[in-house]
Amino acid sequence: MTPKKLTSIRILVVGDRDYKYIFEDAAGIPATSVSNDFISLTAKTELGREGDKGKNKYPVLWLQKPLEGIGGREWFNRLKDFSPNALILFVDPSTDLSFYQAAMQENYIRILESLDLDEKKADKKAKKLKILFLFVLDNVTDSMKSKDYLVELHKLRLIYSEKFPLAAFREVMMNIDKPEHSEVVDLLEMVRQVFEDEF
Repeated sequence: MTPKKLTSIRILVVGDRDYKYIFEDAAGIPATSVSNDFISLTAKTELGREGDKGKNKYPVLWLQKPLEGIGGREWFNRLKDFSPNALILFVDPSTDLSFYQAAMQENYIRILESLDLDEKKADKKAKKLKILFLFVLDNVTDSMKSKDYLVELHKLRLIYSEKFPLAAFREVMMNIDKPEHSEVVDLLEMVRQVFEDEF
């Protein structure tokens, strides 16, 4: 089976701060090259495959603080134009849990709105949408707080899966502030693998 090209994957990265640095330099070993529009896998990663010429590109849209500084109309316009099919949502348990509860619900609403402003039409389109929700949880914070976040993410997963029955869900724990090169590679490999195996 021929692997799907990464250009078929359009990633939306959402978090409470700018997470480009994670993809720019992990433990001093560049795993990717990053711009405002693409994450490009470099030949230094294990992801360079025969025929890929050592580099592939994920189109990417970066959204920081979804509930602060980004108006609903801007969300709608950017999501509608970009049409993401893979969402990487960074979750930092050092931030108040209520913020993430609201933020994740906001993400869910905005994605539906970007499909169609008519609620019934949006629900119908969502049921046919193959989309990946990848939750990345910081693994160096207090274990009890991390556990609370995992419980909350499970609840959100149930809500998301009802609206997006063809969606794939993954949860990953990594050191968000100082990620290892292997963690970044594994994260991107997971995205690729979901699209190759499930979509």
